[in-house]
Amino acid sequence: MYIHRYWAKQTSHSKSAIDALKNDINQLNEMPSVIYLVSAGELNVFFDEEVRQFVLWLESHNVPIEFVGAACTSIHAALLAFSESTFDSALVLSLECNRELQQECLNAVGVGNLPAQGGLTVKPCVGLMVLQKESDNSQWVVLDTQILSQALGIQSAQAMLRNLRHKISDAELTGNVVSFSICSSWSDSLLDGLESESWLPSYEIDHHHYLSLKPIFELQRLPEYETSDRTLLLMTLGGGGRVGLLLLGNATSCKTKTQFGSINRRTFDLQSELETIVEFKSTTRLVVDRLSNYMKYPSKDFRDISNLYFHWQKNYSWVNIFKLFESSNTKKLNKMIMELSE
Repeated sequence: MYIHRYWAKQTSHSKSAIDALKNDINQLNEMPSVIYLVSAGELNVFFDEEVRQFVLWLESHNVPIEFVGAACTSIHAALLAFSESTFDSALVLSLECNRELQQECLNAVGVGNLPAQGGLTVKPCVGLMVLQKESDNSQWVVLDTQILSQALGIQSAQAMLRNLRHKISDAELTGNVVSFSICSSWSDSLLDGLESESWLPSYEIDHHHYLSLKPIFELQRLPEYETSDRTLLLMTLGGGGRVGLLLLGNATSCKTKTQFGSINRRTFDLQSELETIVEFKSTTRLVVDRLSNYMKYPSKDFRDISNLYFHWQKNYSWVNIFKLFESSNTKKLNKMIMELSE
């Protein structure tokens, strides 16, 4: 598997973010075989009207659109989904562009910026990757992608550290390692158990959080490694005890084939899941104390399952699915969200 091109950018508003994506997509010589939408906030991203209009615009290109994710390791989820698909090319679109909606999710799971959380503040951003099964002037070859998962309990933390030490040690033999460090107590506890002095620094150096786009920002920051014979291991922490590993090599000089381990997928009905969240948010407004109950990645049911990603299967057109947002209560909610975003 190859990364043909990529970019990520910070943004202040959803509209400017979507316009940037549209402009880039319009310059593609041809549309890839499939589009993967990802967002660390899961279905919460669709409460942004700009995002919904963008998805409808994408649908007009007559290319399959899949929604997959795994918290902040959602780029890894898209890579896993593409690897087990029959498609030969893919466009991955990471939509982390609505500050309020994304912050709502972080706050709901206790790692945000509410009093006593002392955690992460969303920096809205968007980005994309164009993937190919065969090389065509590509920049990077994907040597491996994994999503490690930590079970609950003290002993499980030690098991995660042992696993990470093994993966990192192997990567250091052939290349460089980029730190997973973010502003969280879990990140600090993992770093305490690892020897990280030789690692390249994380893109995140303070409480500002770039959600699923951290690895793409790091690739942009390290262009010299595109022509290096050394490999590059990018590490990303995700909610629910996840650590995403992305091992890359130079597409020209590296002859190693992509090898993935066993992949686990959990599939849900997109419309049914979205209906449930729409009903919840329409009746409780912007209260977030129970939003985590309607998200997949915080659930204990999905702990200790490596290479797990979530797939929200679409059985209807996006036009029909988005009719859920046409009720009066939901329109009021959308208006409140847009006003907060301005």
